[in-house]
Amino acid sequence: MKRPLRAGDGRSAIRNRVWGRVRILTGSMQMADSRRQNREIINYYLQVMDADKDVLLGYLLDVSENGLLLQSHEPLLEPGHVYNLRLVLRRAVDGESELNVAARAVWSRKQPGSVFHHSGFEFQDPDARARRVIQALMEQFAITSEA
Repeated sequence: MKRPLRAGDGRSAIRNRVWGRVRILTGSMQMADSRRQNREIINYYLQVMDADKDVLLGYLLDVSENGLLLQSHEPLLEPGHVYNLRLVLRRAVDGESELNVAARAVWSRKQPGSVFHHSGFEFQDPDARARRVIQALMEQFAITSEA
């Protein structure tokens, strides 16, 4: 049974719950630990588009300097494929209204007891502008323990 989020739980409690899910999904503690990095769970429902096909892939769940977690109704068609992603920003982030970045699909799995699929992406050599926008996303839209 999921524990409801409470004010004051803090970022570490939320991050631990996310990493618990990642460990369950990957089935490998080693893989989860080797990919451990500062991730920010985004409290803003941002669309993630396949820029080449101009189709919605899903919605951003969390982001780090090296990649992102996407939630969608369908599994990715091509894990291992490098997608040109476009994140549609509802308000300007570091002066930009969207983020365009290449990212390799690492994994995609259906969530137990849910209609959603989660997919992990690894950024492929983001330029300086993209890195600034990613950092700003992490700072501006992250769930924090502060009210």
